[in-house]
Order: sequence, then structure tokens, then C-alpha cells
Amino acid sequence: MVWFGPLRSLIVATTTFYRWGVPGIYAHGFRPTIGMQHFDADGTWSSNPGPVELDLQSDAVHEIGNLLRLGRSEDHPGAIMHPYFEYAIKKRNLQDQL
Repeated sequence: MVWFGPLRSLIVATTTFYRWGVPGIYAHGFRPTIGMQHFDADGTWSSNPGPVELDLQSDAVHEIGNLLRLGRSEDHPGAIMHPYFEYAIKKRNLQDQL
């Protein structure tokens, strides 16, 4: 992180890839003030996911939503804040969260 001049406020978030070996859980994020998101390094991540790959962008946006305290969208499986992701699915429409 690099900044110049006085700080009025500071938000820090860290992203980490590591192996934790919990089947079916590929990422999680913590709400402020912790500001961390973790991704399973053993996950099959892609920006254009195939049949057995997870969409990194969709999951990263979801975890950032957790950092920002967006609520879950339990009733909308296609929403970015739905708590479960499936292989080969891109969730990049934020309209359900507005």
C-alpha cells in the first residue's frame, strides 16, 4: 500500500490464498474491521470457468460484499451474495444487491 499526504480514514483489506483442506468451502471473507478474505489455493479458479472450475471474479466480488457488510441473498441463487457457488457459473450481475 502506498499513499501520500495525511490520512482521514483508512480501509485495509488483505487477500490470501492458502490450503485449508475443508471440502466444499473455497473462500471466506471477514467483515470490518478485520478486512481479510481467504481463498483455497487448492481450488480450481478461473476467469472463464469450465465444468470443474470456480469463477474467481464472482467469488472475489462476493467476499468483498462480505467485507462491505452486504446481506446474503438466500432466495436468489443467481445473486452475487447467494451463499453458495457452483462450478462453471459466473455471477457478475449486481442488480439483485441494489
